[in-house]
Amino acid sequence: LLFRELMAGSATLFLGSLALLSTLVYASAALIFAADSFGREEVLFGDGGDAGEVGAGFGLFRGLRYSEPLHDLPGPRPTLILVAIIAVFYFYFAARFQAGLGERGILVAELALLLLPGLLFLRLGGYDPINSLSLRAPSRKGLLAAFLMIAGGTPIVWFLTWLQSLIFPMPMEFLEGMSDFLTAETPGRVAWLLFLVALIPAVCEESLFRGVLLGGTRLHLTPVKVVLLNGIVFGLFHVPSASIFRLVPSAALGMLLAWVVLRTRSIWSGVLMHFLNNGAMVILATSPWILERFSGPDQGPPYWLLIPALVSLLGGVALLEGSVRREGERDPASPDF
Repeated sequence: LLFRELMAGSATLFLGSLALLSTLVYASAALIFAADSFGREEVLFGDGGDAGEVGAGFGLFRGLRYSEPLHDLPGPRPTLILVAIIAVFYFYFAARFQAGLGERGILVAELALLLLPGLLFLRLGGYDPINSLSLRAPSRKGLLAAFLMIAGGTPIVWFLTWLQSLIFPMPMEFLEGMSDFLTAETPGRVAWLLFLVALIPAVCEESLFRGVLLGGTRLHLTPVKVVLLNGIVFGLFHVPSASIFRLVPSAALGMLLAWVVLRTRSIWSGVLMHFLNNGAMVILATSPWILERFSGPDQGPPYWLLIPALVSLLGGVALLEGSVRREGERDPASPDF
């Protein structure tokens, strides 16, 4: 309701204050729910101890152990509180920035509401930005694996989005708005859209979700819970811009990105994957002849695309797992990612 009033320019101080207060209450309730769902309160919220280690897990999560000193990383309590506060401001001010500044408002919202608060949080808290943001340089095989996984993961998320649309149709207003927004008739317009829709979100959103949020939870939760929590929060942040329709696809993508960043110990893998995913959307949307070859307006994506997508995704997983295993054999004393 507040979003509608803001877009119409008729929002009142009372309505804004009421919505802000209710959202803070819901955010606090969400933190309590997270404590109950993802572990004991003292584990989820505790910052104590000299060093932390998360269990070996199972399957693709086996061997994800961490040995960084706890004081180098923020704990779950301040991290989740920060994310909840950012969510409140992002939900209510991002749309207003875009309404007042147009496309530049997207840039302002990403930088001012997602990137800057996380960086200030690390700076003022005295946390190590290298470890907190996983700024380690990825290996060549790690980058290649990330490329293969997003090359397969993007079409699979596309299929998931289409299947979901059979139950929860995407709002026509959103489809029409995205079509107008992604219209590009010149190379300069395409370059601007790649910058605004692909590069900026890849940097700003990864710094918050696969940087601050992942860094603040990875010592206290099992890898499975870290990935699930990261993906769910990432999906929830995409709800205001595209209604509940984007929750499941965005959450699935967020979980894949979180797992890859955990496995490679490098946020740059996530940045690359995020950029390629959003960039592919821009290229498809700005190239009608490509879009027509892949899908008509009333039908889903081509089924044959599933086979190469699965091969690419599984090939990337196998490559990354093999690379991590060999790295662990060369240096058994290092944390096993």
